[in-house]
This record gives sequence, C-alpha cells and structure tokens, in this order.
Amino acid sequence: VAVDNPASWHRENFKMNGLKHYSPLGLVGGSTVARIQEFGAGVYFNVPTLPDNMEAKYAVVKTETLCSELRSWKNLYLSGRLQKPVLNLVSNDRVEEARAQNLEHALRTALLLLPPSFSEDQLFTTISNISYTGDPRMGRGEAPDKPQQIALGQADRFRELYAPAVSKMSQRLAYCGKPLHGTGDALMEQDMDPAARASMFLELPDDIVGAASALHAKASSSADAHSLESALASNPQLVAEYLPPAIAAIVAPTAKVQMVKGFFSFGFSTAFNYILHKLRRAQQGKKPN
Repeated sequence: VAVDNPASWHRENFKMNGLKHYSPLGLVGGSTVARIQEFGAGVYFNVPTLPDNMEAKYAVVKTETLCSELRSWKNLYLSGRLQKPVLNLVSNDRVEEARAQNLEHALRTALLLLPPSFSEDQLFTTISNISYTGDPRMGRGEAPDKPQQIALGQADRFRELYAPAVSKMSQRLAYCGKPLHGTGDALMEQDMDPAARASMFLELPDDIVGAASALHAKASSSADAHSLESALASNPQLVAEYLPPAIAAIVAPTAKVQMVKGFFSFGFSTAFNYILHKLRRAQQGKKPN
C-alpha cells in the first residue's frame, strides 16, 4: 500500500482495524509507527487476523520512498519484489513510471550476469535472484531455489512484464525464435561486446556502481567510474566478479534491519511462527527429489 502520508494513514487504519491488524506496537500512535516505518527499507508490515485461519500480510510505504527506491535501488527490498509479476489493485502514474525504470535496471543486471545465449527461464530466474543476492535468509529461512520457484511456471507473466524493457534493448538483445505460450523455453541472444557491456554496467543505479567502484579500488589505484568502465571493457570477467558482491552490499544491511523490525511490527508470536514456517519450507526445499 503506497500512501502519501503514512502517519495519517496508520492513524486512520488503527481506528478502523485496531489490534486485528496491528501488533501492540500500533498503540503508540500513527506518527510513531510512521517513524518506525522509516527504518530499514521504509516499509511497515501488518499481519491482520482473518477468519477461517486465512493468512495474509500487507506492507505500507510512503509513495515518495517507493518511487525513489524503484529508481535508485538503495536496498532492493521493495524494488526487488516489484521485479516479479504482481497484481496492481490501483494504478499510480508516478509509481508506474518509476517501476518501468526498475524493470530496465533488472533486465540490464540479469544480462550482465548471463552468457551470450540463454533461455527465457534462465533470464527470469536470474532476475528473480537479484534481490536475494546477499539476503541473510537465503539457505536459512528461504529455500535456496526460491528464485527458480518464482520464475518457473510464470514465463507468460514475466514476458509481458518485461516486454517494454526488452523492446528498448532490441539492439543488444533478441529472441532466436518465437516464444511459446506457457513455456520459458525460447532462446535469446545478447551482444557481448565488452565496451557495450561496460557501458551498460554504468547505466545501473548509482549505489551498485559505487559499490563496484569500491571493489575495483581495492584492486587498483583508482575508484572513479571512468576507471571502472575502462577496467570492465578491457577485462570482461570483472563484471561477474564485481556485480554480485555490489548487489549484496546494498541488500544485506537492510534485510537484517527488516528482520528485526518484523518482531515488533508482526508481534513476537506471529514473527516467531512466521520464521518457523519459513525454516520448514527451506528444509523442504533442500530435500532431494
């Protein structure tokens, strides 16, 4: 739920739903809840009590915070979720414009991590994995193959979601054949020119480029973007060496903060049961077929 005034929204929502939606933390008032919301990813989760043991949770975020994150990837918490197919209940022009930029960032990132030719399923799995890179829950509270679980079986929805971004990159990316409905088997090819890929790397959000520049500085005498671009163009292997840890550098800190926030916003009992549920699913994901 993207709202312009979180304090007012929480105040009214608590009047309507009270402790059916909020943990006891909601008793501190809308303004304080909104301030707590700003920690970490700028998002506040509620787990409402629903009839018939139905389960749900929803997130509240300031519209300005959401748009900024979609464009700049400060932490990949919400932008990562919106790199996958979701159902929009209400359209917002500002959010949709920022979301289109987020999808373009995700496509560029995935292409930099993929070989010259690959299937749609490989592309969509790589995209799904971006926001899990560096997430401390992976292998613990989340199944190691969760990105693949998200991507497989949703090829049509992913294809529709990324069609505008793919079209914009038609000079670098092309289908080898016609995609088939219901499958992600269609092959794609991309331009592997080192200079073009180095340029594409620098088109990623500033925090990603900055983290990569810091890694490059440890291995060289310069940390500026021009030096990084030259290094990537002359040594294409550095893309795979710098990009995953650069992503992890922005994902991990916020993911840890959100884990702590969850104990307070969900309530300790709900948070504990949620963690147990995630751990069981992760263990099931590790079992051999």
